[in-house]
Amino acid sequence: MNNSIKEKIIKRIQKLFALGDKNRNPNEAEVSTALKLAKKLLRKYNLTIAECQETEQKENIIKTNSEFCGRISPWQYNLANTIAKLCNVEVIKDYYYKQASGFLFVGYELEAKLAKQLYDMIMPLIKIWSTKIKYENSFSRKCYLQGVVQRLSDRVNEILAFKNKPQEIKYGTLMILKDKEISTYCEKNLKLKTFQRKNPNYKDFDIFAYAQGYSDGNKIDLQDKQKIS
Repeated sequence: MNNSIKEKIIKRIQKLFALGDKNRNPNEAEVSTALKLAKKLLRKYNLTIAECQETEQKENIIKTNSEFCGRISPWQYNLANTIAKLCNVEVIKDYYYKQASGFLFVGYELEAKLAKQLYDMIMPLIKIWSTKIKYENSFSRKCYLQGVVQRLSDRVNEILAFKNKPQEIKYGTLMILKDKEISTYCEKNLKLKTFQRKNPNYKDFDIFAYAQGYSDGNKIDLQDKQKIS
């Protein structure tokens, strides 16, 4: 069996193990069928779970750039962090002319591309929402945006609370820890470390704008993130 055929078979087995993970798939019939097929392929092609694990860990770590967004506001930092948590990637500041003006999402290819797509979709969308509401000043708009992002952050925490730890990707009994590899890649190759959540330093606070934004944060469908193309 040549290498290209072997790789295709291993990828198929990995997908079956993913489908057969009862923690991620509530359909018991699908879980049982997927695991039986995976084990059948392992026996047929004389493969082991260790071989599948080794191939999976060779997946490339990449970085994707968000759209240029000029001077970054606290709500944009928080949005980037929220999306990074959902997609299991690291996020660091991207610089244009020595000023932080965007973000780099660093992780395995699928997750890094997904994080970029989510950020580039959500960031301009909620900015448009904020301009359509006739607030008296930009301060109220910022409170609105912070409210939207806070609701998204809370929803991500709710989603992850019902799943395995976001850094764990399970294929039946196979577990691959990704977070350490990605963090090491950032420090070694990019010489940069991730940043923490930003807390806006507002002297006053427009609670009504914030509450409206928090409510609008329910309009974005985070569960269907896989459908983004």
